[in-house]
Amino acid sequence: RRFGRRYPLALATGSPREAATLVLRRFDLVDSFRVVVTREDYALEKPQPDAFLRACTMLQVEPSSCLVVEDSHKGLRAACAAGIPCVVVPNDYTRGGDFVTAAAVLGSIRELSLERAESLHRELRP
Repeated sequence: RRFGRRYPLALATGSPREAATLVLRRFDLVDSFRVVVTREDYALEKPQPDAFLRACTMLQVEPSSCLVVEDSHKGLRAACAAGIPCVVVPNDYTRGGDFVTAAAVLGSIRELSLERAESLHRELRP
């Protein structure tokens, strides 16, 4: 929740709005995101960049000012195609995937502190 106090957060998912809303409510995250982009909000699915670019448009920010956190290769490819650095936190199904283009691959989301995210983003800026 510290991230959301300092930066506007967006969720860009391939799930339908109804499913995303259920998960956000279940984990008490409804108020954590300024923008929620669901499958109904963009044309092409990941690995195309549409979901992330839509989120950037809704947040009124440039993609290069963002950092994506993903759990899949398709999501990583979509972030890269959008020009957004990506940190990957693999899940049980994606662990062992090819994440060579990621800014970092973490074992747990708990490893991504606000300070680490800012440091990664600084290192990756052109």
